[in-house]
Amino acid sequence: MSSFKTNNYFQQLDALRGILSIIVFTTHLKLCSIYLAYASMHIFFILSTFLVSKSLLSDKRKDNCPDYNTKLFLLKRIGRIAPVYFLYLLILLAANILISFLSKESNSFLTDFKQFGWMHFCFIYNFRELIQLFSMQHYELISLMTPHLWSVSFEVQLYFMIFIFIFFFKKETIIRLTYFIIPFIILLRIGAYFLLQHYTSDQHLIVYLIQRNPIFHIDIIFYGFILVFVPLKNEKLIRYLLISTTILLFSIGFIFPYLTGKIQGITYADAIHQDKYIYAYHSIFYLDNLINIFTFLLVGYMINFRGRINLFNNKLLVRLGEYSYPTYIFQMLLIGIGYTAIGILIIIKIPKISTVLFYILSGVLMWNIAYYGSRFIHRKLELPLLRQKDNLIAWYETEHKQLNSDL
Repeated sequence: MSSFKTNNYFQQLDALRGILSIIVFTTHLKLCSIYLAYASMHIFFILSTFLVSKSLLSDKRKDNCPDYNTKLFLLKRIGRIAPVYFLYLLILLAANILISFLSKESNSFLTDFKQFGWMHFCFIYNFRELIQLFSMQHYELISLMTPHLWSVSFEVQLYFMIFIFIFFFKKETIIRLTYFIIPFIILLRIGAYFLLQHYTSDQHLIVYLIQRNPIFHIDIIFYGFILVFVPLKNEKLIRYLLISTTILLFSIGFIFPYLTGKIQGITYADAIHQDKYIYAYHSIFYLDNLINIFTFLLVGYMINFRGRINLFNNKLLVRLGEYSYPTYIFQMLLIGIGYTAIGILIIIKIPKISTVLFYILSGVLMWNIAYYGSRFIHRKLELPLLRQKDNLIAWYETEHKQLNSDL
């Protein structure tokens, strides 16, 4: 992570991560459209594909030894993701064991961990819903503290797919595959959606089965590959298309839930915040594709026409981007602390405070807990672990060079 900070181009990508982390965090507070949060996750994945591919190509040019590059890849990628991820799980496990011991009752996290904990350690937690499909045919939320971790397993699986394509396929072959894979995956998603209707009527489960299975989203990788191998040159056209898809995406994110609510007879809040309505009314045909095209255009515009969007030069957003990974991993714990603090405000009954002022005060409190909590985790926990990872990588590279020179 720190290696990217010397270049303003990567700082702008950090600012983008900062915006995405705000969207995802506020979505879990029920303050943002689930459609925009879903789009944010796709941006994270395509961005990761681009950055990881560039890193792998650089390593491949330096030394094309498969064994060396495989180990280096594992050190870089797993070393980047695993420490904070497992630290969060360890903290949750210790806290909930203590709570269970004191209350003499099991709790939702321990129940969920007993059933699916092994999937965290194998990085296959995104297939949790697949087990529910075959065991109960409906989606069941057990604990609020871990469902968001599906994306970590999803991303690790994408990393391995990227590694295979970069190291075992030529650039020309990857570009040719793009013309086949993207339309094929579009059809595969549609087919899977209608096929799953025969196995379950639970729309929540169907949406998650498609959302969280990387097989249905390999096109994400190929959008990232296009950004790596094919430079975008027509700035005016890209800007026009980006503005158009942005308007479309925000329209879907806020107007479509309103129409869904009217048709379904539910409140706007339910329609805008529940995943099960994402693919309602055949949006399986266009939503993922629109999100991927929007992401491709946004990231492509940023990396090919650097510095054009002044918003991404904002220093606060850059800092938020630096904290985005611990913010994402620890978000449910930070939200829980925030709600506890707000509950204390309610209990002590601050005198002469209006309802509006109370909500403003609660928002400021939640923001500060999220910001300073993420900053603390980043500086005191994540950065020291990343430095250890970088030292290990440097040692491994030195040992490999020394071995080659001896031979």
